Amino acid sequence: MGIAVIGHVPEGFPKLAWPIKTSDDWQLAKELFPGAVMLALVNFLSSFAAARKFAMKAGYQVVAVNELLALGAANFGGAMCGAVPTQIGLSRMGIASSIGVRSQLGANIFVAVVIATILLLLSPYIYYVPRCALNIIIILGASSLTEFEHAAWLWSLRATRTRQRTYVVDYAVWWVAFLFTLYLGALKGILGAVVVSLVLIVYQVADPPLTTLGYCECRGRWLNVKERLDTVQRPGILSFRPEGPLFYANVERMEEWLDEMEIAANAEGTPLKSIILSAAAIPFLDTSAVEALGLMLEAYRKRKIAFLIAHASGQPRQILLHVLGDYMPEGCLTTPWTVEECVQFLLKQNQENMQVPERSIDSSPALSAMLSPQAPGLPRVTSIPQQLGEDEDPDINEAVEGKRLQIRPLHTSASFASSSNLLMLPEQRA
Repeated sequence: MGIAVIGHVPEGFPKLAWPIKTSDDWQLAKELFPGAVMLALVNFLSSFAAARKFAMKAGYQVVAVNELLALGAANFGGAMCGAVPTQIGLSRMGIASSIGVRSQLGANIFVAVVIATILLLLSPYIYYVPRCALNIIIILGASSLTEFEHAAWLWSLRATRTRQRTYVVDYAVWWVAFLFTLYLGALKGILGAVVVSLVLIVYQVADPPLTTLGYCECRGRWLNVKERLDTVQRPGILSFRPEGPLFYANVERMEEWLDEMEIAANAEGTPLKSIILSAAAIPFLDTSAVEALGLMLEAYRKRKIAFLIAHASGQPRQILLHVLGDYMPEGCLTTPWTVEECVQFLLKQNQENMQVPERSIDSSPALSAMLSPQAPGLPRVTSIPQQLGEDEDPDINEAVEGKRLQIRPLHTSASFASSSNLLMLPEQRA
């Protein structure tokens, strides 16, 4: 009838034997070793991906180290009897899952017993089994692996409208994995999805979202102005929050964004007088970012713009305190201030300077603590400029014979003027 059949299947178990016996075998093993390492890596990736998939579906955890050791032991034993590399197959796992297998006993021990029985007793009867029957078994098993519902769910997330469009990223990875697997095979499908995921992750990390914050009076907190319509941005103050780690690859983007915001504020007639960086969503900070922040603080101080850091914690707080502690007001990083505490500090200094237009730094305890020397001959640097007002006179009175610099008053019209009681101090609100 012209139907292809499986054909002869050897009876019994293969004999155990050490695969390397002669010097030629050792030479061949050395030549194949680099490729074998790559094959083992790919074998583990594909096997672990299959194990994770079914673990998530069944609700249990898979330990990567245990899977690696198990695959290594299985392949070592298989090498003794000339077996092909052992791995977890998606189609075989799909068949096992579809018939109700939920444990290692059913997926491994029971399957091994059945295969051993067939090899010992039923090998002659397998001769006439059509090959198409095996194909149907694989197709039925793999049919449970399709997840078009998951793709539809990813596309439904477009309603979130996040800045980096996370749903588009995941949706693209899903289609890359699907098309690569369909046309190039499961292995290339996995590798293609991994490569695309890594590229997209690098892009997201290099261009993190920068959230502008506004004050929400009903909750007494600084929240995302795009998510809350009841937030108010105080004139002259820019509060923002980087959403992710800050390191050498993305700190330049943050500088560019701050320059854009400063130019936009000047164009609107409300120039920036203070910038507050909320470090609440920064899990990691590297030395390149800290150095860049130091240069930014110096540049802003020359442009008479105050720069404060709020909500610093963990590793970022430790490195900021060590490197930039002298640039911050006392207590800003040691007992991390909130954004509102930073704002109230600035408003308090503004009010004090408005009450006494021309006075020395000694008459302002808060600024005196910030600008006073830490040790003889070692002046304390600060991110609070000595003049936050308009640049009527760019020249600042320099110290003469050890005298300290004079503090110019803040100009309310250019700094924090607003009819809202949000700009009042707590005692004034009461």
